[in-house]
Amino acid sequence: MQVEQSNPIEKKNYLERTIDVRDIKEGWVLHGVNCKGVMGSGIAKALRDKYPEIYPGYKGLCNSHGVDNLGMTNNVEINPLLVVVNCFTQASFGYDKSVTYADTSALRSCLNSVLDQLLFLDDFYPESLPFNIYLPRIGCGLGGLDWETEVKYIVNEFAFNCKLFGVQVVVIDNKS
Repeated sequence: MQVEQSNPIEKKNYLERTIDVRDIKEGWVLHGVNCKGVMGSGIAKALRDKYPEIYPGYKGLCNSHGVDNLGMTNNVEINPLLVVVNCFTQASFGYDKSVTYADTSALRSCLNSVLDQLLFLDDFYPESLPFNIYLPRIGCGLGGLDWETEVKYIVNEFAFNCKLFGVQVVVIDNKS
């Protein structure tokens, strides 16, 4: 009898919830931002309205480095239990549904940066783990990416790696 080996990345490694991103009280909230310094719509606007402190550092990075921020992250501690992570996944922004603004390579780089941060926490502040990481279907709304064909696999792989640190990834559909 032959036993089939399954790839752990093929199974869903994240939870899905419909919640208002503004109601999350603890953990890390990841969301996509552009490199133009504008948080004018979508999840970015909702988070900026709720937590205005996420904007100044982000705007400063956009002013000083522009598109060079693509693939980088900017963490803002809201309080000891809640961190908002601005993920630079878009060089620009717009509302033309025929244009893809988000970049899968930038998304992957941002998620790898978060994994590096988890590794640092595990090495130096293990008592800070575990916690949940919440993210919308990043890049799939205004960014123009397709969840099923472009983003789901990237997020699933990220969620699998987060489990190594005891961190649960929760993909959220925003309820506003």
